[in-house]
Amino acid sequence: MDKYSTISYRTNRYSVPDRLVGKFIHVKILSRRIQIFELNDIVASHERSYKTHQWVICIEHYLRTFKQKPGALSGSVALASSVYLKQLFLTHFENEARDFIDLLDYCHKNQINNEQLEAVVNRLNASGVRQLSTEMIIVLLGNQSIPTPPIPFDHIAHLSKKQLSEQTSLLN
Repeated sequence: MDKYSTISYRTNRYSVPDRLVGKFIHVKILSRRIQIFELNDIVASHERSYKTHQWVICIEHYLRTFKQKPGALSGSVALASSVYLKQLFLTHFENEARDFIDLLDYCHKNQINNEQLEAVVNRLNASGVRQLSTEMIIVLLGNQSIPTPPIPFDHIAHLSKKQLSEQTSLLN
């Protein structure tokens, strides 16, 4: 792994979490994916690129570096690799790089994808908010309900319901 926190395979580069710079890692090359392991834990997985001289970058891999050097975010390849995130940064957070990094960190830790983030930003824009803030976005992202899968009504559920009905009738 090189100083840019990438590995090179054929002519392409794939990002790896920046905490692993200088460490030995294992790479598994599949027909459609490249998987990167530290010991036996998968730390990165990228869709394999068959083009030449491509950089396949995941911005989450560089969050630790951006927290230490927020000024590096605006001109980074990591930001440029995501059209939506770059547009969001330039439109609403150009002078607040630290806030944007905090937002990215929140999204990464809570497994929020770009589509969910975009839906919340669009909702805020439609409500007439003039200046978006990280706090506004995080509040709305945190208020999203997580759908619970329905419980199948099987034989056990039927017996449980019957027992509860019997116990209720005893108490009344």
